[in-house]
Amino acid sequence: MLINDEKFMDRAETLLEKGTNRKQFIKGLVDKYTWVDIGSSYLLSELNAAYLYGQLENEKLILNKRLDIFNKYYKAFWPLQSKIQLPVVPKNCELNGHIFYLICRSNEERKRLISFLQEKNIQAVFHYIPLHQSPMGKKWGDSISLPITEDMSARLVRLPIFYSLTDKEQNLIINEVISFYT
Repeated sequence: MLINDEKFMDRAETLLEKGTNRKQFIKGLVDKYTWVDIGSSYLLSELNAAYLYGQLENEKLILNKRLDIFNKYYKAFWPLQSKIQLPVVPKNCELNGHIFYLICRSNEERKRLISFLQEKNIQAVFHYIPLHQSPMGKKWGDSISLPITEDMSARLVRLPIFYSLTDKEQNLIINEVISFYT
């Protein structure tokens, strides 16, 4: 776990210790440990930690590759803006290239685009339903309507964007999306 503010350290330790004050017990600050907060087993196995460490060592390389993929999609789909919406990155935000999406004109169009791409063995997917419409959102939240969120969610389609995506694979995706819209 990486934490950039020391004020969160104690709570992070508690959450990592499955909601207990075990670390304080180990340090001799309490005579027994017990549950003091929410928590779960968030610890990585050694294998997962080693894999993550390797990714962190290559953070800049991975980030740059994902940004290259994002920017290539963006440039390729720029001429289609009368038919789709492209991602918007606010000026005060830094892009990390973790997702590339298109906003279709309708839910039906999104379904047709996803089906079209799947026929070409391209895994494009819709995102996820808005939190307020999810089972947990309904359980813990108020029953509300967020029409803009619901509309965007119904029209958003995510394109493949991952570190090992080759230029050839990305060109195929780009060409097929353009083919769908032309």
